[in-house]
Amino acid sequence: MSLLPEVKDEHARWVLRYAVDRGPVDMLDRYFVEAFAEKFGVATKTMVLGAPKCRKLSEVLRALHFLRYLDRYPQGIDGMSGMSFPKWVYRYRPTAAGRGRLGLLEAAGK
Repeated sequence: MSLLPEVKDEHARWVLRYAVDRGPVDMLDRYFVEAFAEKFGVATKTMVLGAPKCRKLSEVLRALHFLRYLDRYPQGIDGMSGMSFPKWVYRYRPTAAGRGRLGLLEAAGK
């Protein structure tokens, strides 16, 4: 068993391309979460408010951050905490290494 996180190339490519094209992403972005779940047919859990929970996407974001393809920073959520929302969420943006990896994945057609 490897200590390095594993992430499928197709998942990495999709998340990196989405973040490059649309800017920073997070797990409370309903459109991002739903698009990922629909694209890859992964399970989600419907929430009363906001985006559905998607464990697989959370794992992919965590792995891409660990591999230094995504930079992660906390973003406060003003006025929403206490309404089933957290006070903050991690946002992710591609690093130079992530953009390079995306180029390699796209060149390889993965």
